[in-house]
Amino acid sequence: MLNLKTCAIAVQLLAFCATWPLKASTAYAYSEDNVSVTMANGTLFDHQVSHASNIASFSGFGTSTEAGPTDPAQTYVGPTQNPPPENSFSPFGLVGPGYSRADTQITGNSTITGMSGLNVAESYITAPGNAADSAFDGFAFGYFPNAAATPIVITISAGPDMVVETTGDGSAQATISFTMNIYDHATHALLLSWSPDGDPLHDTRLNAGSVSSVADPFSLNDKIACSGNCTDFLLSSMSQWTLSYKGAPGQRYDVTVKWEETTNVAIPEPASLALTGGALILIGLAVRRSRR
Repeated sequence: MLNLKTCAIAVQLLAFCATWPLKASTAYAYSEDNVSVTMANGTLFDHQVSHASNIASFSGFGTSTEAGPTDPAQTYVGPTQNPPPENSFSPFGLVGPGYSRADTQITGNSTITGMSGLNVAESYITAPGNAADSAFDGFAFGYFPNAAATPIVITISAGPDMVVETTGDGSAQATISFTMNIYDHATHALLLSWSPDGDPLHDTRLNAGSVSSVADPFSLNDKIACSGNCTDFLLSSMSQWTLSYKGAPGQRYDVTVKWEETTNVAIPEPASLALTGGALILIGLAVRRSRR
């Protein structure tokens, strides 16, 4: 016979699900940074490689594009009627049912002073699912000090911009990261690693040579996050970070610079759908037992 007790429980669950209010949820995240790196008291040479890449995914489906070292084509996925144009770094905003995009570009490729580039990642969803983006810029070059007794001076100019906004059950996260490494050209040993974090006393890893000064206004390795009904942001005007480094006399350096922006947004499946599924499973079990 059909298990009437099991069916009664299932019917009660279905009735409860019918009256369960579906919560409207949204999740939005934006992360952008415009970075330039210049060197003083020396000569930049042997520009080795520039690498820029981006990836975007929307509810598990995505694309990755690495088309060229200075400006890979924008990655863009998700349902929308008006995709932003190539090299659009300003916020696209809360548009349509959702989208996911990332773009990157190396804008300066100087063999005299330094290099520069831009990254942007942006995600928005209005239904259960997830979206994630990543935009990466990196370059490497050689550097030779003008005089053995004179420290080289590294200057970073950057203006990161991050926003997260959520409603209902939505969650969102945006991150920025930046690292600069200096290596011995002959031995390839790491001499200095610099990841500005807003604390000049603790954002450098020094293996050889000396650092005479560091100016670090705020962190270039940061994260903001939201869940529920909230908004958070990190908006800044262009600021400068400087570091003076002195190595061994006559030393040549290999310098690498990399920075990345990411966004992640998610909306969980409504509880009513899970309860409905449980009720249907109970009915199925009752029917199966009755057949036996």
